[in-house]
Amino acid sequence: MDRQGLAADWESGIAPAVGGLQDNATARGLQLDYSIESLRAVESVTRTLFDEPEHVLRAEERSLVQALMAYVGVSLIHLTGGRWEWDDEPRFAQRARPPLTDASLAEAVATHNWAWPDIEHAAVGIPIAVPGDGLGLEPVSPLHLLLATVADRPENDSGPLARTYSTWQTRGATPPKPGVVGIDIYDTPAASTGLDAWLAARRQGFGAWGARYPGPWDNKPESIDALTELTHNVTPTVESLYDSANADFVDGATWYLGEMLCHADPARWVDRPHMVRDGEPALVGYHIQTNDEAATTNPFLLLELCLTTGQPKARSVYDKWLKHGKAQS
Repeated sequence: MDRQGLAADWESGIAPAVGGLQDNATARGLQLDYSIESLRAVESVTRTLFDEPEHVLRAEERSLVQALMAYVGVSLIHLTGGRWEWDDEPRFAQRARPPLTDASLAEAVATHNWAWPDIEHAAVGIPIAVPGDGLGLEPVSPLHLLLATVADRPENDSGPLARTYSTWQTRGATPPKPGVVGIDIYDTPAASTGLDAWLAARRQGFGAWGARYPGPWDNKPESIDALTELTHNVTPTVESLYDSANADFVDGATWYLGEMLCHADPARWVDRPHMVRDGEPALVGYHIQTNDEAATTNPFLLLELCLTTGQPKARSVYDKWLKHGKAQS
């Protein structure tokens, strides 16, 4: 798995981890609201739980430490419109910020798996919180911040977490947008020249596609039912859906369904190439994401679900998005 995929997998596990952390925090009378006050509380709890930095690395504490890492990183990323990255290059533990003054501690960090348990066999490295572009801020390692918190033990409320938050807050150009990436909204993938070229080709060629595959392609909801039926006829199996010999049909069908979703609830195409496995078409990475970042789906995989389940999954998702879009307008 590449670094982008590891970062995405890390992000996908954040919500349940932070949810469990919130349950424990509530029992202690703490509120995890991504504020500087909540990070000061995390600092206090971290220093109470761990007497020495080495204790943070104990195997029995890993789930808790991962949840703390996730919360710290999300708080900073939310503040500046940043993102997660994964560093698995040589000497990642020594390179991360804030730096570890204890060389043996850095070496110990590198021997542990910091991915979630279901992918730990393939993971080397650590998650990195990257600030928004153009702010003049350095990426930080939430794990290193926690280790510094235990080592630092300041006598006031300004530990490494709070200081980093304050610095990032000062540099942030605009207030954070509603929602927290990884918790209740999705991240915004980078622009994709491959996706842009594919979309341009589909728009230009859709008239000819419609002539090759006649149907009621009038952007009405019922046309999705016709598209699903046509998909069953042209590509009756999952194998045929993935067969490059049927790419002409599948490309057009995927594009039409995606455009219908974009009009149902204001949305746009995004590319998540890390989700494409070897031998799969790029369509697996082409998603539709609502402009409020609250929902995402994949039209190609919806067509696949129609084949595997025999159910009108594409129409069901469209109707759901249309209902949400009308409620928001």
